Amino acid sequence: MRLHAAALALVLCSSPTWAQSVYKCGSTYSQTPCAHDAKEVGVSNNGPVSSSTTAVADIQAAQLRAKKQAEQLGNPPNDPEQIKANKIACLTAIRSMLKDPDSARIGDFTRSEGYETDYAGGGHLILDPSVKRGSWFPALLYSLPVNAKNSFGGYTGNRLYSCSFDVTDTKLLKVRFD
Repeated sequence: MRLHAAALALVLCSSPTWAQSVYKCGSTYSQTPCAHDAKEVGVSNNGPVSSSTTAVADIQAAQLRAKKQAEQLGNPPNDPEQIKANKIACLTAIRSMLKDPDSARIGDFTRSEGYETDYAGGGHLILDPSVKRGSWFPALLYSLPVNAKNSFGGYTGNRLYSCSFDVTDTKLLKVRFD
């Protein structure tokens, strides 16, 4: 019996490798060529065929560029009316993501002291077309805890939502929850 279980485990753990083409387009990756100068990167279900350290280095370089941009910007604008308008815009966008927006129990807003390095990843609600998925950028972050009902009618507990605004603190770029 143990021999059969060991043989079954061996068969299940040894999966074949299927390669597919992925194209590197600047600091992002795509399954279709996105430009005439797109570089083809081989990928398999076991991981990248080409050097994965190149992809990691590209990501770290993009993150570092955004961090340097954020540091060079200095102090963010501090207009109380604009901050109030941004909180309303943020809350409106967050409510649009909730199953039952009327049930939302909103905590206290916080705004980042300075510019933060932010990432537009999968699952984020990107509201501005200038923000490309998979990119790093400097932003001002507004965060707040939200407790709202799920589709079963029960409260989920506090989840931290964040709204990313552009460096002028006037345009909502992205919303996410942690």
